[in-house]
Amino acid sequence: MGKGKQPTVQVEPDPGYGKALRAAEVDLDGRGQQDLYVIFPTEAGSDGATMQALYVHCSGDRYAPVWGPEYTLELKPLDTRTQGWRDVVHREKSGTLDAPTVKRVTMRFQGDTYQDAATETEKP
Repeated sequence: MGKGKQPTVQVEPDPGYGKALRAAEVDLDGRGQQDLYVIFPTEAGSDGATMQALYVHCSGDRYAPVWGPEYTLELKPLDTRTQGWRDVVHREKSGTLDAPTVKRVTMRFQGDTYQDAATETEKP
């Protein structure tokens, strides 16, 4: 998901992570409406990850959370789909200080949220 202008978004219910910035819009569920990928920039993990989330468009200006907020390095929708919803990858640091790695976690939509389906370790 490309990062464009990042206007502040009011997220309800408020998860308590400060202002949410609209990082990108993407149609996750194939209904032709733009869903939201948001970042909470005031929340940063010690490993460089930021608090991020995905929200599906409900109606009007209402959105419901379908993943997160969670700390992650990146979110990226894939072309593959599960139950009509785009699969999504998130990346997170793992390993040890002496042998750091990055996990690439593929998530699939499972009824009302995205859940981890497969994990691969990337070389640093």
